Amino acid sequence: MAKTVCGKIFTDRIDDAQRRLSGDTGSKDIAKYGPALGIVFEALSADELAQCENLAEEWNAADLPEDVLRK
Repeated sequence: MAKTVCGKIFTDRIDDAQRRLSGDTGSKDIAKYGPALGIVFEALSADELAQCENLAEEWNAADLPEDVLRK
């Protein structure tokens, strides 16, 4: 799914959003990952969304790239 791809390729944005949602704790609350992913996914530009959709199709048709598997 495009949203899953977003979680793999826009990790820095999701990390930032997750930290903001976690408050002043200085760490990331795991329960905030889903909402952070949703915020980032909804804010994607049309080009970024198309990139996620294209990669989702590629990854579903073949094996995942090794660098994605390592994350």
